[in-house]
Amino acid sequence: NYVDKYWRSDELPLFLQQCDYIVSILPSTSETRGMLGSDILKNAKKNAVLINVGRGDVISEADIVKALDSGWISAAILDVVEKEPLSSESLLWTHPKCILTPHTAAVVVFRPEDIADAFSRNYQDFLQGNSISGTIDFSRGY
Repeated sequence: NYVDKYWRSDELPLFLQQCDYIVSILPSTSETRGMLGSDILKNAKKNAVLINVGRGDVISEADIVKALDSGWISAAILDVVEKEPLSSESLLWTHPKCILTPHTAAVVVFRPEDIADAFSRNYQDFLQGNSISGTIDFSRGY
């Protein structure tokens, strides 16, 4: 077992108090939109760093700036933002505690043979009436 503790979403304030780094890899769903917004980051551990490589709508630009300016987090490293492309007027471009990356955190290199193998396995499963791996559940948002 590689997990010390499972946290529920209602325990987010307590969880944030434990984190040196808050790494969001969350999808965009009705449950995750705004999850790190509002004043939730005031619960963050002193000097915590927010890293978002998931979906940008987990926290708004205004809430990131507020958390940085209030000292709730010491830095934000953002590969995604709520509205892309980020406006040229955005405060995040020049904020001294913010690093922006060009939405490349999830670049994956697939070899053609891997794609062909996955397709072949899924096609055989489909023909046999079995479930197909790697499907998207649109009702869940991912």
